[in-house]
Amino acid sequence: MIEIGHQHGTAAREQVHGSKAFYTDFFKTTAKLEWDAVCDVASRWMPLLEKSYPQYVDEMRGIADATELPLSSIIALNVRTEVAFGMYSDGCTSLAFHSADVGILAQNWDWKGGQGPNLIRLNVKANDGRPAISIITEAGIIGKIGLSSAGLGVCLNAITALGVSPERLPVHIALRAALDWSGEEKGKGAGMARRIADRLEKAGVASAGHILLADADEAFGLETSYIDIVEVRKHDVRGGKAVLHSNHYVEAHPGVKLASNAMLDSPARLDRIETLIKSDEGPVTEAHVAGWLCDECDFPASICRDNKSLGGSETLFRIIMDLRTATAKVKPGKPTGDGETFVLAPK
Repeated sequence: MIEIGHQHGTAAREQVHGSKAFYTDFFKTTAKLEWDAVCDVASRWMPLLEKSYPQYVDEMRGIADATELPLSSIIALNVRTEVAFGMYSDGCTSLAFHSADVGILAQNWDWKGGQGPNLIRLNVKANDGRPAISIITEAGIIGKIGLSSAGLGVCLNAITALGVSPERLPVHIALRAALDWSGEEKGKGAGMARRIADRLEKAGVASAGHILLADADEAFGLETSYIDIVEVRKHDVRGGKAVLHSNHYVEAHPGVKLASNAMLDSPARLDRIETLIKSDEGPVTEAHVAGWLCDECDFPASICRDNKSLGGSETLFRIIMDLRTATAKVKPGKPTGDGETFVLAPK
């Protein structure tokens, strides 16, 4: 795993340094934390990671070695969701739809435009029996949004709620673990996504968020907090089942305190994606999903966003996964803009 990290750090050295510079400024501005203090907070997760997930520590060490950055800085990038949590919010709209004919997982990923140049395509082919994975991530972060050759896909929505637990998996490491676990679960028959959801619930996730994971047959939306994981209800629509989410809790989480900077347009975006999926006619297709994620109704409080949207978060990429073929189409930048779409096909 050190070699995988070394390749990541070598190929994306400039972008890893860019991620560190972006978050150094970001945390100083939003949380009044200098980078050394951010690293100190992140170190709280080292005992868990070294004991239960040493392969990920090795991979992060490889990135650190290749970029000549301290390991503490790479750890801090990978637990950036947990550091000073409740001080910021990145926005996204995600959906999964499954019927007898299709299994689609998709989202817009929205964040500050200054981090856009540091997004990379990360392809990992481990030599220890784990599946190949292809994700779009922030350079230096080893887990994010994408899919595995075993046919599992993962998406992420941020939620602003207070509280973290260093005894639970950081959000981005949880996304990576789910993809890696899919190789172990693939040979066990139907229900891979269900079993991986169960494993995440058992491990726990360290902070607030919504992890949407799916295989070819079904999807599970997991709202996480530092004390619980609650499954999101499914919608019966157009001959199938859909899971829809944006950036607020839709299920009850007793004991969890919401942060003061919740994204005010999140309920409107969730209502809008539900309206769109219910109003179109005929079978759901990739073209339908692509159109919904380009929707600019009620801009700037829209599904497709730019830097005029609330919180200054803009859509930095759109991803649509076909889990029947274990491939994904990624459109960098605002999906209504110019630019080519490229394919992820882990193998």
